[in-house]
Amino acid sequence: MEHTTLDSTRWLAERARALMGTSLQKKSAQTFIQLSQGTPDLPTPRHAIEAVTEFLKTGTVYYTFHDGMPELRAAIARKLQQENGLDYDPETEIIVTAGAQEGMFVALFGTLNPGDEVIVSDPRYRVYDEVIRLVDGDIVSVPAVKEQAFQLDPAGIEAAITPRTRAILIISPDHPSGSVQNRQTLEAIGEIAERHDLLIYSDELYERFVFDGVEHVSMASLPGMKERTITLNGFSKSYAMTGWRVGYLGVPAALKPALTEIKHDTSICAATPSQIAALAILNGPQQPLVDMMSEWSRRRDYLYQRLEGMGISTLRTPGAYFVLFDITESGLSSAEFARHLAAEEGVRVSPGTSFGATGEGLARASFMTADPELTEGLDKLERFWKRVTLTR
Repeated sequence: MEHTTLDSTRWLAERARALMGTSLQKKSAQTFIQLSQGTPDLPTPRHAIEAVTEFLKTGTVYYTFHDGMPELRAAIARKLQQENGLDYDPETEIIVTAGAQEGMFVALFGTLNPGDEVIVSDPRYRVYDEVIRLVDGDIVSVPAVKEQAFQLDPAGIEAAITPRTRAILIISPDHPSGSVQNRQTLEAIGEIAERHDLLIYSDELYERFVFDGVEHVSMASLPGMKERTITLNGFSKSYAMTGWRVGYLGVPAALKPALTEIKHDTSICAATPSQIAALAILNGPQQPLVDMMSEWSRRRDYLYQRLEGMGISTLRTPGAYFVLFDITESGLSSAEFARHLAAEEGVRVSPGTSFGATGEGLARASFMTADPELTEGLDKLERFWKRVTLTR
């Protein structure tokens, strides 16, 4: 049978969708309900797709500048000024990256030397550990204050500083705890950074996932902080664009030339169609983003309601799209709890110890799972919880 170009295109599109589904569920063989999902599940806003479709019709998909399209850098600078109170120059202080993950790699490789120490919180997003180790740096872990919704501990941070300390990592809103660092905490950490002449890496990728009327504060917006802060952000989480791989850095002007060279050496530039999509997101209608956040907020309320209705103690935090809950009443370790829940009920949650020693006794669930799968997963979790707690 003869195939037309259109047939081939459709086949490739169907194959890509199938592979994407396989990738997202490869460990579960489509038999598990994923309450551990770390990927936004709603579609990228349509106007971004349409902008890329029109762009691709030109057939001119070439490299951009290493630091990104000038139009996109300008749009990012406007966004940061309007939403975050950050005054970044698009020419000298913005770098577009292939996702925030590459931004992390560029920032750490461009500012750390072998033997440098980075102070991080516990629990935390552990990929930072791997990149710090790649540059032969050392991780110094300071527990966040669990009783204060995982606020960072400025006194603990200062006590951990040594002559080899180079930087402090702040992730706010935080993955996995959902903590949002308040202004007082950030000001205290800023004073410490100034006293000891330290850099700050401020990962703000989950900035739109802030609930309960809590304020998100960008570290570089505080007095004197822009000059020593690298702001990491992107489009993956807030805009449901994980597969597009586009992020950005806001950096002190003195650092941009070196960081841009590292960006060039890793991937030359972020994919041009992805930059077009990001530009459309920033310059286009914002109602789709409001609608997405409304849906996610509804699911968050439902997840807390169900967990607390089971008699499970939750650590209510106001950020990100994860919920940490206390599993100590089960008598199982975090790893055992996750393993038994998957084996007995076909539901996956993340053990708290995946994110550091402080996570023992905790498990992490996400509300990035659509109805009715979210309901079914919680029904099964409730059945499992009753079984393990009643047999104690």
